[in-house]
Amino acid sequence: MGAAFLVSNQLNVDWNRYGWPVFVIAPGVFLLLVGLAMRDEAGLGMAIPGGMITSVGLLLALQNASGAWASWAYAWALVAPGVCGRDALRVRAAPPAAGSAGRRSSDGGDRL
Repeated sequence: MGAAFLVSNQLNVDWNRYGWPVFVIAPGVFLLLVGLAMRDEAGLGMAIPGGMITSVGLLLALQNASGAWASWAYAWALVAPGVCGRDALRVRAAPPAAGSAGRRSSDGGDRL
């Protein structure tokens, strides 16, 4: 990370204007990948927050690029129920009850 900051400083990259959502997206992607790589139920505990953090970071990046900050008023419906349900469906070793609960949550997010 320090090397990335050094290179961006040398290339005069303005992180304050465009790159700041990366600081939200990167930890979310890390948690999501680690959660999906785990074969036990603990993967759910990392995949769900990782998916939510990544989704929030991507929404912030979109809003930052477009200037449509008012979209946050309805964007929460994309993050909370939808992402949790989809992540619960993706974890391979999740118990069947988590899969059915994930499908219900994902369907609820789609309806919102």
